[in-house]
Amino acid sequence: MKYYPERLDPVSQTPHDWEKRYHDLLGERLKTDAPFFARIIICPAFSGESCMRLHGKGDEQRCFDQTESFFITHTTADKSIWYSMPENNETADKRDVKVSTRTAAIPPPIAKRICRLFQRFLLLPKNDFPGGGLDGITYEFATPSSKGEAWCPGAPHLAGLFAELGKQMIDYCESPSDEKRAGFLKDIETKTAAIEERFPPEPDR
Repeated sequence: MKYYPERLDPVSQTPHDWEKRYHDLLGERLKTDAPFFARIIICPAFSGESCMRLHGKGDEQRCFDQTESFFITHTTADKSIWYSMPENNETADKRDVKVSTRTAAIPPPIAKRICRLFQRFLLLPKNDFPGGGLDGITYEFATPSSKGEAWCPGAPHLAGLFAELGKQMIDYCESPSDEKRAGFLKDIETKTAAIEERFPPEPDR
C-alpha cells in the first residue's frame, strides 16, 4: 500500500492500553469532548499539549449553519501531559500539570466558512495506515463526525494550511487586546480564503 503525505492519517479505532490512558487523560485535562464544530488537538513531543475548539454558545450542538454565536476556546497545558504520567517519566511519579483556558467570540460569517472547510477537509480520503514519527508535533483535526491526524504537517499540503489556520485562531483567542485581535482576524480571513481556493466551488446555498 502506498502512503500519501498530502492525506491525513487515520485515528486508531482500537488503541493500545497506553494510548487509551493517555487520550483519556488528555480528554479530562483539555476538555476535548466538549461540544465543537471544528477542533484541533496539538501534541508536541516534549512540551504541553493544547486543544482549540470552534463552537457555539454553551453546550449548543445545533448545525453550525443554524448557529448565531461562535466562539474559539483554547485550552493548553503548561507541561507535557504525556510525561506527567508515571509510566512515561524517569522518576515514575505523577507530575502536576497546570491547564489554562481562554475563550473569544468570533464573527459568524468567518466561523461558518471555517466550519465548512473542516467538513470538506475531513471528508477527503485518508491514508490506509498511519505515518508519523517519534519527535515533532502531531495534529488531530476533527469535526463531530470525522477525524484524522497529521505529523509535522507543512504547507503546501492541506494539513499544513489547516495547522497554520489553527495557530492563527489560537493567536486570535489568546490576544490581550481588541486591536491585536482585529489583526489576527484579518490573518484568519486571508488563510481561510487561501484554503478555499484548494477546493472546488460549492453549489450556491
